[in-house]
Amino acid sequence: MRYTISAVFLMLIGVKSHAQTNNQTGSPYSLFGLGRFNDAAPGKTNAMGESGIALPMTSEINNLNPAAYATIPEKFFMFDLGGKGERNEYSNADSAEKATTFSFSNIAFAFALSKKDGIGMSLLPYSDVGYNITGVRGQIEGSDDIYNSDVSGSGGLSAFAINYGRKISSRFNVGLGVNYLFGKIEEDEFATVGSDLLVTQESSFYRGFRFTVGTQAKVSDNFTLASTLKLPASIKGTRDLTAFKVVDLIQTSLEVAVDEPIESFRLPAELTFGGYYKIGESLGITADYRRSFWSATGMEDNIGKFVEQDFFGFGFEFLRNKNNYRYLDKVRVRGGMNFDNGYLAVNDKRITNYKATVGLGLPIPGKLSSMVNLSYGIGSRGMVSETLVRENYRTFSFNIVLQDIWFTRNKYD
Repeated sequence: MRYTISAVFLMLIGVKSHAQTNNQTGSPYSLFGLGRFNDAAPGKTNAMGESGIALPMTSEINNLNPAAYATIPEKFFMFDLGGKGERNEYSNADSAEKATTFSFSNIAFAFALSKKDGIGMSLLPYSDVGYNITGVRGQIEGSDDIYNSDVSGSGGLSAFAINYGRKISSRFNVGLGVNYLFGKIEEDEFATVGSDLLVTQESSFYRGFRFTVGTQAKVSDNFTLASTLKLPASIKGTRDLTAFKVVDLIQTSLEVAVDEPIESFRLPAELTFGGYYKIGESLGITADYRRSFWSATGMEDNIGKFVEQDFFGFGFEFLRNKNNYRYLDKVRVRGGMNFDNGYLAVNDKRITNYKATVGLGLPIPGKLSSMVNLSYGIGSRGMVSETLVRENYRTFSFNIVLQDIWFTRNKYD
């Protein structure tokens, strides 16, 4: 049922989401596939254009590359807890709507196993679904009758990840990540023809594993290159379905299904290359490029086709002097931007995405390198056309990063 109205959805969209919702997104583009893929992560990369696979884990968790876990200082323990908010404004040629959402973004911890290796675990949203489409009108095939349909969707998938990194040498790290993806996507559709009503309620359940391998190579003391490869994965699904009609106030069951197998959703191979360049002790610059090979999955959608996706991300972090006594000198200033050309093409028009980010890392006094991370982003997705809507959005994320050193004892004179 998720695709039955796709062809008319983007042309006739009318979304009633003016208030806050419990969904993790209010994006109309979350209708497709498993929903809109989550772009928030632990640590500071949210504010750095969502780039940073080459960043070390000397002070914060870097969930973008399992090889980074090899760089956790010995005896260090890190904990990261975060939340995020999003403001969506979308428009077509006839109307404009708004939605605001707030949600959990991540919980993660990591620690060093020895001087050469480290490990971590995290739980965070993988994809988000949240849409409410009203006033879709159409003609019943083979009849002159007109139907009106309202459709809502919610839910999404979560990812539980275990990442391990190990130093092969003083300048080369490798890592392996295992992600268990699981979750539920719900869709309710109410269609009316005159005084008659057709109701369809569907819950789809997905689960599956995805593996990531990563490397980091320290070319010099100031320059690091990195790569990651996410392997293709097949996410298996089942569904519960209830469909009934109400005619002349009499309800009749049409279909009931419980734990019925559905087509697996196939995720593509994703190859990412990145670099991190440090200028002195104050400035660090990141750059990432990622290609997602969607066409190889063979996935199809009634509204468009899956195409290869390219992502470019850039970021920086500025720290005046972390050893100074002045608090403002220890505040980390961050910024970045990214672009991707989308993995879905509608009438040969890609659903592209642009985003700019800024943020701060605010140290917690007396807590080693613990800090509060704040980030703000502004972006745009899609375009106004006969079949697409433009979505302008703003994001805000908040992370508390705590650090400790294990197996140490304070000494007093």
